Amino acid sequence: MKAELHKAAKATSEDRLSFIKFKPVFGDLATNDRFTTMYAKMAEHVYSNPDVRDHMREIAAFTTTE
Repeated sequence: MKAELHKAAKATSEDRLSFIKFKPVFGDLATNDRFTTMYAKMAEHVYSNPDVRDHMREIAAFTTTE
């Protein structure tokens, strides 16, 4: 299962939902439109800027303003 999960994760660069389409782990989560819309946006955001520090700063700023 590890190899298949890794393959699904690598395919995210072409298909933003590839990882969560891995049913043995995530079941039918990929059919939840509300979740997949946000997940795809976040995946796109990560691929557009791979610097995790920037993302963590954004999350911290978001959570402190709520």
